[in-house]
Amino acid sequence: MLNFHLWPERRTRLARWFLITGWLVLITSLLLPGLNPLPGERPCEGADFCGGGPGNNLFWNLILPLVLLSIVVSHELWRRICPLSFVSQLCGALGLQRTRKGPGGKPHLVSVDPNSWLGKHHLQLQWCLLLAGLSVRLLVANSNGLALALLCLTALLGALVVGWAYAGKSWCQYFCPLGPVQAVITGPRGLLGSPAPMNARTRTTQSMCRTISPEGAEVSACVACSTPCIDIDAERAYWKNLSGKRGLQWAWTSYPGVVLSFYLLILATRPDQVDAYAYLHSGAFSFDTRLPALALQPIVSIGPLSIPRLIGIPLALAAGAALSSWLLEGVRGWLEGRLGEGDPVRRRAIATHRTRLLATVLAVNLFFFFKSNVFWFAGMPGERLIAFAVAAITAAWLWRGWWREEATYRRESTSESLRRQLARLPNLSQVLDNRRLEDLSALEIFTLAKAIPTLGLNQARDIYRGVMEDLLRKGRISRAESLLQLQELRQSLKLEDQDHHAVVRQLAEREPRLLEIDGLQRQRQDLREEVARESLQELMQVAGIEVLNPDTLSDSQRERLDQIRLSSGVNPAEWDSVLKVLGPDSPQLQERLRQRWGQLNRARELQVLLERHALGDPLLRPLARALKIRNQCLAEELEPRRHAVPLESPEDATLAPGSLAEALDLLWNDPDPDTAGWVLMVERTRFPDHVPQRLSHPRTGLAGSAFLEAMRRNGSCDAIAELPVLARCSLFEDLPPAGLLEVAAKGDVREWPQGSMLLKAGDRSEGLGVVIRGEALVQVSGREPIPVGQGKLLGEMGVITGDPRSADVIAGPGGLQLFWLSTEAFELLLHDSRGFTHGLLHQLVERLIAREKPLTPVAVG
Repeated sequence: MLNFHLWPERRTRLARWFLITGWLVLITSLLLPGLNPLPGERPCEGADFCGGGPGNNLFWNLILPLVLLSIVVSHELWRRICPLSFVSQLCGALGLQRTRKGPGGKPHLVSVDPNSWLGKHHLQLQWCLLLAGLSVRLLVANSNGLALALLCLTALLGALVVGWAYAGKSWCQYFCPLGPVQAVITGPRGLLGSPAPMNARTRTTQSMCRTISPEGAEVSACVACSTPCIDIDAERAYWKNLSGKRGLQWAWTSYPGVVLSFYLLILATRPDQVDAYAYLHSGAFSFDTRLPALALQPIVSIGPLSIPRLIGIPLALAAGAALSSWLLEGVRGWLEGRLGEGDPVRRRAIATHRTRLLATVLAVNLFFFFKSNVFWFAGMPGERLIAFAVAAITAAWLWRGWWREEATYRRESTSESLRRQLARLPNLSQVLDNRRLEDLSALEIFTLAKAIPTLGLNQARDIYRGVMEDLLRKGRISRAESLLQLQELRQSLKLEDQDHHAVVRQLAEREPRLLEIDGLQRQRQDLREEVARESLQELMQVAGIEVLNPDTLSDSQRERLDQIRLSSGVNPAEWDSVLKVLGPDSPQLQERLRQRWGQLNRARELQVLLERHALGDPLLRPLARALKIRNQCLAEELEPRRHAVPLESPEDATLAPGSLAEALDLLWNDPDPDTAGWVLMVERTRFPDHVPQRLSHPRTGLAGSAFLEAMRRNGSCDAIAELPVLARCSLFEDLPPAGLLEVAAKGDVREWPQGSMLLKAGDRSEGLGVVIRGEALVQVSGREPIPVGQGKLLGEMGVITGDPRSADVIAGPGGLQLFWLSTEAFELLLHDSRGFTHGLLHQLVERLIAREKPLTPVAVG
């Protein structure tokens, strides 16, 4: 793999200057009549339709194919040296970009708003510009040096103006006609492209914008003009835009049709006496001076209706694009059907992904099949070599991408964050068996996390929090999606969903801004802040200061400070955030700590209130447990920081009396969606008047679950009848709502008529039961039957010890209904749920205490 992203910026600057100089020389040659005579002045030998000069031939038949070939190999190379990209960033490099005053009166760079018309429809604009450019070439510019020069100068001027008007690579992202083509050809990643998530050597990945600071270091110059960005992480941009990106699917599937219809239109232009193969492969088309004169001639005649080429060529290109898109959408549907049963969202994503790969391979090979005379001086062997090389490159690219899924990319992205967290563990070399951590694959990193024997709960949570914080900061996941996307990581670290929710609560306390905005906004903001932070840290290093205080800087340093703020593109709020991170603790931070301690004290009061109400209402027990877990997590987060600000102890807090409604409001916004669903179930049962108001306040940015959605729709689910009884059972009293739902999912409800034998003494213990309705009679030989009523356990000791049943159990009067949990399900719960295990231990301790109490003497009369 060629690491084009590691090429020094000074070297790529030389390459850009060389290319832009060469392009200007080419444009000059196109404008010189001696080198490019006008049509009819110098016909080609043996053909009365040929004219023009070498400039057109060089541009169309060598330069443009080589550009596309470089993109096929790796988009990183061309994106870093593209002359138009270079021109678009000249105003930024010279400090001449358009600025706008922010809320504080300070100027900041202007970026394209993603919610503006341009931000939403730029792909349609770029694709229309591409079709317009192809039409102009077919009508006039192909053999006309003046027309081609004007076309090139228009592109250069457009790039310069856009670069002045908007920050960053806005020309490349929102205007350049080749922008969508580069996305289509690159796909998830070029054949020799570097994997951005696996890159640990530099923070400037792939073709990410960068510059050389006044201090001589190579630093990021990203201003987050577009997120996700193909220059930062091409594969992330690919998967993020797999669905929902307006116009991209049509552009992708239409591209083969555009290429094919373009060359068919070329062949339709040839004179009758000229062989089609010779006209195309000899490059004669690039010298055909008849094109401008043919513009008004009919391209097709249907009865009295005659369509001139001026109109017919754009229509033919659009028709070819539409037909290609229609056919490939049919292929996508066929591929989706071939994937069989399973998750429909995943099947559609895989089918769309593979259809796009096929569209790219088809388009690239069609182009180089017709344009096989790139190295015309090499003759037929050269043509065959180019065609074979392109076929081999695209075949290898197709094979590598065919079996890839977003989940694979997500694992690789997560593994790098996990790798950094694992590197902090002591004595890790003993587990690695003399291998280096950086040499492990993504799958091996997950396996390593699972295999570390000394990894305790707190340490596993710390690792998980570090990974999640890193991914949130980089915009690779969002708060709402994180529960699902980090499921594999939780399994490797032996964590449960409630650990995820605990980490979300801790992050909400530590860095609430991470969770307040979505992933793309977070990435855009973080990119700008990272650029500013890097430059400020370098300034601090050069100035020899450890804490950044703008008031203590010299005039030259403050001037440099303003340059950094402007060039990084941060807004005033982001700039203040960067300064706060590098400066002394602010009063705002101390005040927030005080507020969070007050919120914790209030939550503890509500916990006590909820526990008191739960004594009379078993449905509130799981919610009290959830609130207790939440408060423990917040206390763990806040306790080490008490020294930062004088705080009163929680016991000394004076608070107004809380209410049950306030406790339910707090738990409705808990990160665990099953807790919110339980709140809604309680309110539907106990406080139905509150339900409409509850449903009118969605949990914005928080995850959902099947149980929560069922409670939203009609308040009914498969386990709704047994949940109140399970909540009352002592074995499950330490479980939050998610834990009780897990228990309910692993068991089933069974019924027996009056007098039926449930359990027989001496039989093998195959499960335990919780009485839902009726009562069971436990018959021990020689004693009176013992009734067991609602919410009580049956047969649990046999399951725990593995011993045969010690007594007969029959259904009492009126029959019996049990929630039945098999031995296998019981063992799974012991393995998967700490809360369930804790409840079982609590139950056993109570039994031991009961057995050790001395028997009360009985008076004998």
